[in-house]
Amino acid sequence: MGCNGSKETPSVYPAEDSIKKKDRNRNANKSVKKLDKAESKTRESASFDSSDDESFAKFSKTKPVAVFVIGGPTSDLRTQSEMLKVHYGFTHLCVENILDEEKASGSAIGKIIEDYASEGKSVPAVVTARLIKKAMKKAGWQKSFYLIEGFPKDQESLDAWRNVLKEKVDVKMVLLYDCSTKVMEKRLLERGLTTETADDNLEVIRQTIATYQEEIQPVVKQLEKEKLLKKVNAEKGPNQVFTEAQNALKSVKKFLKVPEPKPKVVFVLGSEESGKKAQCERIVDEFDFKHLFVGELLRNETNTDSPLCKEIEEYICQGQIVPTEIPVKLLKQAIEKAPKGTKGFLIDDFPRNKESMMEWNRIMGDSVEIIQVLYYECSIETVEKRVLDDNNRRVSEGALMALRRSLSLYQKEIAPVVEECSKQGFLTKIVAEQEEDEIYSMTKKALQAALDD
Repeated sequence: MGCNGSKETPSVYPAEDSIKKKDRNRNANKSVKKLDKAESKTRESASFDSSDDESFAKFSKTKPVAVFVIGGPTSDLRTQSEMLKVHYGFTHLCVENILDEEKASGSAIGKIIEDYASEGKSVPAVVTARLIKKAMKKAGWQKSFYLIEGFPKDQESLDAWRNVLKEKVDVKMVLLYDCSTKVMEKRLLERGLTTETADDNLEVIRQTIATYQEEIQPVVKQLEKEKLLKKVNAEKGPNQVFTEAQNALKSVKKFLKVPEPKPKVVFVLGSEESGKKAQCERIVDEFDFKHLFVGELLRNETNTDSPLCKEIEEYICQGQIVPTEIPVKLLKQAIEKAPKGTKGFLIDDFPRNKESMMEWNRIMGDSVEIIQVLYYECSIETVEKRVLDDNNRRVSEGALMALRRSLSLYQKEIAPVVEECSKQGFLTKIVAEQEEDEIYSMTKKALQAALDD
């Protein structure tokens, strides 16, 4: 059976001869441009930036877990997928259904799918990969775990997955429901006795099977190399096949559950004069986040008898700078001690440089979820004007020079943090030279989008 419960088709994509494949590859860039334009219209972004600087540790973000289910004609993926869905609680995503639903929606992307179908061409795999991402977002992203049926089924779709989602989704296993050529031929011929379609004569059947085997081989080879592939003998009865699939999934069963929600963290960057303090106060009032300020945590800790307090005092007595790991430990401690149900944490003035960002990753790992980094950008000239205005312009030239040096040093140290967070897709840069209400409007929009993501 096919994904929608109708007669199972041999492939998610129609079989193509070599000329059509060349045409599809030749037009790939044009298709991607069309898709990008369509996704812009539907506000469904599909770009995933990542850093190439291996020395710069990345912030951790929760990844959804997925299992792929693939197989040739008559492997009965629909029945097996439904059984797995019921038994494990998967969110079942069938590629054929995803394409059909998008086409029926009348969206810009649906029009692209319809155009390819009307020309007898396969939908580019990058379109399918991005629609899978869209379906996962709709299902809650990391709030669920997924059984993705009918993908990847050729090298193009495997490459598309890697380009679009590899770094964002944790694929634990690929189940290949395997049938011999002889069994596939026999089943398709038996189906032809009742359906009486042109596609079920022996010549077409053999061509369909040959196309499937040719396209799936590089996928099988690569997935076996990555130790992701598990073959399931699909020549047995449905219950026997299901039992074999269960045995295959035993090694990843512990991952097939909805993860406990992690504390949500928002970092707030910007100079003292950027107005971020007022923005933090408004965020706390509206979003009910807990505001954590590193300087305050350090001051509070020095009034205790904790081991950290003694460590801080030793550095101060020796005239040394408190190492970055101590503020991170204090932040970790504050997050862990927060009341259960705290909606999120607004961490002010952190990370300040590359070292503090890397130290955060070392100590915090993936124990929290970074949802946003707000950077309030303000020129040195604007900051200087604000300081003068706040002090009735009674500021010495020496004090202004010190301010300029301090701001210049801050901008130099924060630059690699801003760049890396931008590459990772966390950063929202807000020009903090406008009115407070205008700045907060942008802040609220960015934070709400991060919470809804």
